Amino acid sequence: MGAKIKAFFQGLWAKLHTDVADLWERDKAFLIAFGAIILALNFNKALIGILSASAKSLFNSTTAKTNAIEKQENADNAQANKLVDDANKLPNGEAPIGDDWNEK
Repeated sequence: MGAKIKAFFQGLWAKLHTDVADLWERDKAFLIAFGAIILALNFNKALIGILSASAKSLFNSTTAKTNAIEKQENADNAQANKLVDDANKLPNGEAPIGDDWNEK
């Protein structure tokens, strides 16, 4: 019984091998072109994934930098407002600083 099964699988393997060899000889150009199309589509998907991950990373980095700059700007504005208030509290002999202090 084991010899029959072994012979069956050997015959199946030989048939498969000859069919694949025959297919390769007849349709070599088609199979290569089909494989190239599949590779191109997979490369396209991989490239889109890489670009979207890069864009997400750039967006997160830019958001963090924007938040830091906004925090610094708010601190600078608070300091400038304090200086304007202090200048407005000076005696009348001194010229107070107006809202256009940063313009020439």
